[in-house]
Amino acid sequence: MHEQQRTAVANLAVALHDLGDRVALYAYYSQGRRAVNMVPVKRFDDRLDARVMRRLNSLEPGAYSRLGAAIRHGSAVLEARGGTSRRLLVVLSDGLAYDHGYERAYGAADARRALAEARRRGTGCVCLTIGAGTDVISLRRVFGSAAHATIARPDQLAGVIGPLFRSALRSAEVRHRAS
Repeated sequence: MHEQQRTAVANLAVALHDLGDRVALYAYYSQGRRAVNMVPVKRFDDRLDARVMRRLNSLEPGAYSRLGAAIRHGSAVLEARGGTSRRLLVVLSDGLAYDHGYERAYGAADARRALAEARRRGTGCVCLTIGAGTDVISLRRVFGSAAHATIARPDQLAGVIGPLFRSALRSAEVRHRAS
């Protein structure tokens, strides 16, 4: 996790917490199909305090990004422990779904499929790319029709987050009612 991403996550978590939303934070990394790791930074019932911020600040970039698996895990955590019918999964990523045997078209298709599965089950999905040089076409290939945005700096988050959240929640509600 890079400093710009860390700043955005901290600001977003504090803002949502201050609004009264239940917030959980997980980091993820992978090293092959059998080694996808989800690292709890803050579980739903944890206080948003200095310990959580220390955990967040201790995260370092490393390994690979089997994005579909992380989305599925995050969605399952929201469904099981979110405590609300209106669920929103925010994925912060460089937009690259990459691991051993999980490259290019396969990785992108799996991430899109995981996002579609989550939305069908009633979870809104927002994908944010902050400070990464990933091109728009690659981001669309990975995130598909899920609400997504790329920004250069965390201070630009406020300008995009409201419309993204509304779009993601509407999309999940429509898909959930239709299924």
